[in-house]
Amino acid sequence: MKLSPIESKVCPRIIDTLAVKPYSSYWERYDKVNPAIILAFVEGVVGYKMVYTTGSFWMYRRTTLFK
Repeated sequence: MKLSPIESKVCPRIIDTLAVKPYSSYWERYDKVNPAIILAFVEGVVGYKMVYTTGSFWMYRRTTLFK
């Protein structure tokens, strides 16, 4: 996966979006990323917790600062 942080349009110098794109020969062939991989990364590695979901929309929040 290739992760690209995106700066907020509302608050300069604040990163509020993380773009995730397939990045390997395997993913390029299928051009799809399993959402379970993204959710595992967001919850396990980055430390966000799910606060709301509708099934097709997931909202996460992190209340502790990055070190």
